[in-house]
Amino acid sequence: MLLNILKKYFAFMILTLMAINAHAQQSIPISGRVLDAETRRPVEFVNVSLLGPDSTFLGGVVTDSLGNFSLSQDNYKSGEKYILKITHICYFKQILTTGPTDNICIMLQPNGYNLSQVNVRAMRTKVKNRQNLEYLVTDEMRKKCDLTSEILERIPSVFVDVNSNVYVKGSSNVLILKDGVKISHQSLLDLIPSGSVQKVIVSYHVPSRYASEDYTAVINLITKRIDGITLQFKPKVSFDKSWYDSKLNMNLEKGKSSFLLYYQFNYRNFAEHETTDISKVGRATDSISHIKVDPYKFNNNEFFAGYTYHPSTKVQIGAEGYWDIFRESKNKKYEDVSMPNYDFYHEHYNTQNYKAYATYTDSVNTMQLDVSYNNEDVDDWDHYFQPISTIYQKALKETYKSNFDCVTHFNKNLELNSGIKYYYVRNNGRYGYGDNISSDKYDGNSFSAYSEASINFSEALSLNAGISLYNYRRLFQNGIKVKSFNLYPKAVLTYSWKENNLVLGYSSNIYEPTLWELLPFLREERPNMYSKGTPTLKPEKNSKLSLEYSYSRGNSYLSFSPYYKESRNMIESEASSYQNGSLIDYFNLKKYHEEGIECTYSNDLFGWWTIQLNANESRQSIPDNIYYRKDRYCFNAQIVNFWTLSSRWAFLVQYVYNGKSLAYNGFTKSTDTSLAQLTYKVNHYLKLNLLFVQPFERREDKTCLYYKDGSVKTWRVEDVHRILLTCTFNFSKGKKSEKKDVYQNVDQKF
Repeated sequence: MLLNILKKYFAFMILTLMAINAHAQQSIPISGRVLDAETRRPVEFVNVSLLGPDSTFLGGVVTDSLGNFSLSQDNYKSGEKYILKITHICYFKQILTTGPTDNICIMLQPNGYNLSQVNVRAMRTKVKNRQNLEYLVTDEMRKKCDLTSEILERIPSVFVDVNSNVYVKGSSNVLILKDGVKISHQSLLDLIPSGSVQKVIVSYHVPSRYASEDYTAVINLITKRIDGITLQFKPKVSFDKSWYDSKLNMNLEKGKSSFLLYYQFNYRNFAEHETTDISKVGRATDSISHIKVDPYKFNNNEFFAGYTYHPSTKVQIGAEGYWDIFRESKNKKYEDVSMPNYDFYHEHYNTQNYKAYATYTDSVNTMQLDVSYNNEDVDDWDHYFQPISTIYQKALKETYKSNFDCVTHFNKNLELNSGIKYYYVRNNGRYGYGDNISSDKYDGNSFSAYSEASINFSEALSLNAGISLYNYRRLFQNGIKVKSFNLYPKAVLTYSWKENNLVLGYSSNIYEPTLWELLPFLREERPNMYSKGTPTLKPEKNSKLSLEYSYSRGNSYLSFSPYYKESRNMIESEASSYQNGSLIDYFNLKKYHEEGIECTYSNDLFGWWTIQLNANESRQSIPDNIYYRKDRYCFNAQIVNFWTLSSRWAFLVQYVYNGKSLAYNGFTKSTDTSLAQLTYKVNHYLKLNLLFVQPFERREDKTCLYYKDGSVKTWRVEDVHRILLTCTFNFSKGKKSEKKDVYQNVDQKF
């Protein structure tokens, strides 16, 4: 079915391009570039009007971030001349007479007027390459927003929660870039001084460069370096002292150097309730266990340090390190107090990540090279009280990565992105009790490469097409080998008119199994319920075909997108009988497919009320299901309401609803979440928040799996109803220029 759809899709593309080519043969081009006569830098947002010989208006465009413009005129008569009228609020008007030309260079003289004197009430929006939305951050917006996250909150379809998680169209799998370079953690977002942010580029179609990382959107923050220092301190505490967070950040920009320091501490002391219902054919009663996890504690310490050196405007060299120390403990007891304790669980999780990178940028090429080393060390043990036993497990994962990416701008209508990646992964796992210790390890190698071209056929029509190859090899110490080679095409055809966009897209990506999905160790998760990994799992391949209509103007955004999604070798859980209970292991599901529609609405309704709504309705299908239905409808939604009560007071309510998702011979139901937040802005440096976590309902996850001999049903309820007080202290000091500099963004495709 998917193959037939793709054939029709590419046939449609070819016919469209032929039609555009036929139309282009009847037109003559008039294009060029507008520069500042004093600085020789491109001038953005210049109005270029095309007039006929009798001064009749024929058309007009606005220059892009590189100062480029392009017009076309039909029914051209040989020798006919046209009039170009060039205007900008900060430059003297210029009028030229020209014929067909493809490379005219126009120099504008500044008139002494300063854009910082203009009172702009909101962000300005334009379509960039017809596939991304670009938001120009005005001077007034920078003055109002003390944090970079506050700038993002004013962008339609974007939401930033109190923990600095960034959502785009309801999804938090968002990649954040700063001038085309990935930032290591979303919590570092507010270390970027808000006064340095010039533009925000939102891409709803992820470039091939990041296709294997499961992102749903990309946000690129274009900045202008300003010497200065930014300090931030953000504590958060619940009134019952069971929840405490603290974050301390520093960013120093001095000359050609940038320093970044980050520390975060998290502490939780909650209670959970776990219920397991194991039903077997022929057994009169179900085996039901009610477990209370009290206390459920964890604390987490994160450290980050980074240094960047800018030897010139074209070169950037950087190094960074990240360390995470996580400790978790659970005391599991039967709800029936007459029964003994069930289990005491303790886990140590340590992560280290080191990275070095270099970038080079000029008017034609953008190149980036980075190498990294990642170490994940898991060490935990379970002490079971009935029968008495102690289970020990340990995992060590080391990953070596190297990436090289290149973006080449052949001309204003053609751009090529290409790159290669190589990963080497070494995993070791141990599991057992007493003298009975099992161990296993595997080495993995993956090589991937991609090439992606962006072509602008006209002001209205553009195509982004590419292909990625992925070669994967896994070798276990017992000789088991897993190999996989795949090609992943991508194509996005975009047609735009006025504030409207129509996008036909096909994309694919890959998901690799985790360590514990692979290692074949048997572990008792709950009474009479065991789990085990499968070393022969193959990577999961996902493909998606969609047709999206969107409307964007100022602070308003609306989109509808019907889609078809298919997964091959999907990694799923399977239940079976084991001893007196059930065993959960993993396998590759042959096929999963889903048809649905995604809707997004975002608007600043009355200036004081902002609303964001994201909804998804889908029909999910697993043809191989035997003991449960093969099809299921699923509805998911997120709504965010933000009320600006005054210049100091604001109130926010967020609610996320998750429907039941179809699984292999069963379903899963993720918890619904909600948050209410009252904000008071004391001054430029200090902001207070009162948070009510989960005000509407409890947090509850549910899973149900059926098999030949019975079923396994599990519920997990978290006690997270909390009222928290948090404050954000932000101090930023740096040199600020009254003159507006036009930023030249040469890395247009990230």
